[in-house]
Amino acid sequence: MSVFRYVDTSSIMDSFDALSKLLWLVCIGILSFTQPPTVNLVLYLLIIVIALLLGRISLRRLCPALTMTLILGFFFLLGAFYYPEGTLIIAWGPLRLTQEGISQRSIYAFCVMNVMLGSMVFVSTTNPRELVSGLIRLGPLKLITFFVIN
Repeated sequence: MSVFRYVDTSSIMDSFDALSKLLWLVCIGILSFTQPPTVNLVLYLLIIVIALLLGRISLRRLCPALTMTLILGFFFLLGAFYYPEGTLIIAWGPLRLTQEGISQRSIYAFCVMNVMLGSMVFVSTTNPRELVSGLIRLGPLKLITFFVIN
């Protein structure tokens, strides 16, 4: 069973318009890249709640996505050992773990984790035919103004 595929669950999220969910996904991306790690953690947990309650995505389908995002987040945090300067927490040979490194890398980790999990919810609750027909209705110029104005 693929984690990233549409499944009709007759949920609240399924009833939303495909373009509204696309705008929701864009907002998740903007919030993720503009907010501190604590807000991103809350956003991550909120996306999980939305997936479970509004999207009616089963835990069996959600667990592989959560595992992927956490592993990816861990790899981003590994980069904190190579952050050049800051308040030293621990040094082990050439590796230096600093507070600033953890802070910076956690920002990047949560950005990617939120966008990835939000994309999984979007794909799981959006019928591809509805998305394509909505994009065709908008047309190329309307699509650009849709994202610029909103």
